[in-house]
Amino acid sequence: MPSYNVRAVAIALDAPVKWVDNALSHHLVPGVTRSARGVERRIDSVGLLVLSLARSLAVDLGVPLALGTRIASQMARGFAGGDIVHRHSLASGLVLEVPVAAIARRTRERLVDAAEAVAHIRRGRPTEHFDDE
Repeated sequence: MPSYNVRAVAIALDAPVKWVDNALSHHLVPGVTRSARGVERRIDSVGLLVLSLARSLAVDLGVPLALGTRIASQMARGFAGGDIVHRHSLASGLVLEVPVAAIARRTRERLVDAAEAVAHIRRGRPTEHFDDE
């Protein structure tokens, strides 16, 4: 399964890199590969969908990111189970209906464009090159 870096995902979500990084640092997002300190995180299609849905909930509805990531994770699980439209019932009795398949498709399309635009930037100290003169 392909995975993407934080910068490509941020471009695909039209979000600041810092927002994506903070979301991954402070909230449990399925589909994110974490490694040692200094190693870039990788985000698969599930993580991309969860972040996309959480971002929409936060920006469009003002839902706090902690709650948004939990709801988005449920929506992504439903989508993996075949839900094209996810219905989420709130405690107040309101029902949130989200076209998860359409959002997933649109986000993947944006990610393809973003991945082409983002070059790999090496982390850490640059390698030393010595000239033989």
